[in-house]
Amino acid sequence: MNRISKRYAQALFQVALDKNSLDSYEQQLKECINIIHSSEAIYQILSNPENSYTMKANLIDRLFGSSVERNIINLLKLLIDKERLDILTEILIEYSKEMRLRMKSLDVTAISAFPLQSDEINSIKSKLKNKYNVSEINLVCEVDQNLIGGFKLIIGNEVIDSSVKGIMDAMKNQVMSR
Repeated sequence: MNRISKRYAQALFQVALDKNSLDSYEQQLKECINIIHSSEAIYQILSNPENSYTMKANLIDRLFGSSVERNIINLLKLLIDKERLDILTEILIEYSKEMRLRMKSLDVTAISAFPLQSDEINSIKSKLKNKYNVSEINLVCEVDQNLIGGFKLIIGNEVIDSSVKGIMDAMKNQVMSR
């Protein structure tokens, strides 16, 4: 069931992302789960295959009609129709995982010999987002004229040194070690 719940979660996540409502969707999904599971009678009505889909859909509309996004209501109805209401909590768990992964941000310090231009900053951010699979890069730019040229990136305890000084130091160390 994990693959199935993950697919539902990813679809809902994409809709929420498109609507810029990630937190709101997560909160509403939690509320729906709490309401459905707070009453054994509600859960039994919604999960009993002998009850008609129309009856269940009407109950969902009465419970959540004006307080929950239509896409979440549609998800609930789809789960009821497919007799998969039991994976609703798993969907929330997977949705929350997607949020944590997506909302990950990275703090980076860029040290360059000269002030970086906006296109260079954007290029660095784009490449780091792809490399580290994060959605946001918090970039702090500093100037150190001792670098001669190029730049150095500090990401946590990792240093990516593309400065002229760094390259010259590495070459010097190679020559000295022979």
